[in-house]
Amino acid sequence: MLEVKETAREGEEKQYNFNFNVVFYWVGAALSLSLLTGAIGWSYQLIVRDINQIPIVRAQLGPLRVAPDDPGGLTAANQGLSVTQLAVNERPLVR
Repeated sequence: MLEVKETAREGEEKQYNFNFNVVFYWVGAALSLSLLTGAIGWSYQLIVRDINQIPIVRAQLGPLRVAPDDPGGLTAANQGLSVTQLAVNERPLVR
């Protein structure tokens, strides 16, 4: 608690000298408890947030791939060049 030193003689008015070290101890203890309480509350919020916000992935009801109605596609320009045949390890056609 707060220490009080009495420095009064008989018949004189009592003077109180407060020891400020004790005040600093209590202020430090209050700050420590508030930091500890804040850290516990913050960690609790992290745990609750991580549990409640887990994304749930569900499969689609239909098929993932669907074949096109007209599988012909488009013919691209510059097909059949020797560069593309070399990449596939084929000999280019001699024209």
